[in-house]
Amino acid sequence: MDRYLAALLKPSGRLPRGVFLTLSVPLGLLITLVHMKLRGSAGGEVYGLGYGLLLALMWSQYCLMSRRLQDSDRPGLLIAPIYIVATAGSLISLDPLLVGQPNDAAKAL
Repeated sequence: MDRYLAALLKPSGRLPRGVFLTLSVPLGLLITLVHMKLRGSAGGEVYGLGYGLLLALMWSQYCLMSRRLQDSDRPGLLIAPIYIVATAGSLISLDPLLVGQPNDAAKAL
């Protein structure tokens, strides 16, 4: 159990293929469900816990991918720019006001 928890929280180390598949598939589904739930209630201004949960899940996904890259003798930081862009895109798609002024959104309507 500690091996699974460490794989989700620490980006360094190696990860066997079976553990990777056991963790990455359910984690990907959970990220999708949380994103859909936040997207569905975006008009209700869901902040805080939902976004925190999404960021924590995305961090866990990054840790898994980083560990798997290290198994192929590549640095885990190789995938960091991709995850930064993906996380920013995900948050912007949930709340476009993160990058624009509130007046910009009102003018678009």
